[in-house]
Amino acid sequence: MFKSVFLAASCFVLAVPAMAQDECAYEASSAALEAETSLGELIENGNVEFVGYVARVGYARSMRDERQCGDMVVYERIYRSALANLENSEMVPFGDWLMTPFTVTYPSVALNDGYSGECTATFDLPYAGVPQNVSVSCSHPAFRSAVRRAMDNVVFAPADMNGSFTTAEGVEYPVTFGYEIDREF
Repeated sequence: MFKSVFLAASCFVLAVPAMAQDECAYEASSAALEAETSLGELIENGNVEFVGYVARVGYARSMRDERQCGDMVVYERIYRSALANLENSEMVPFGDWLMTPFTVTYPSVALNDGYSGECTATFDLPYAGVPQNVSVSCSHPAFRSAVRRAMDNVVFAPADMNGSFTTAEGVEYPVTFGYEIDREF
């Protein structure tokens, strides 16, 4: 779902939605209405800042043509919903960004055989959303696919919902797999 929602926005000057377009004579596009549904689900999942940023981008794009004022109303509504839900955000700081929590499952083969290890996920962030060009290197091959799958579910947003997205290449995210055995002697 994240890939279908992203908007490449690094080259746009973004406007913060400020007031409803009460005088709009045009209906919102089906794309804007579909985005409202998808982005509403992302707010419910805790991706609040990402949604706010995407709404700002949609709003700014809609400003280009007065016939898109219906879309501006939709994106303003999405933005205001994100603002109202900031306290419910699950996004966490990482470098110059906020990201959704990284959730990786310990591979059962590694757990059963007692392996621990370290991995580094390297990726590019050309725009807000899921990382691109992800590569994973690990001290043990059993961990690589688990980290790769987890990276497919991570979403990045600007550190400030009203800020610009910082693009980057070759970003590294370290992952450590380890466990403690509690034994009584």
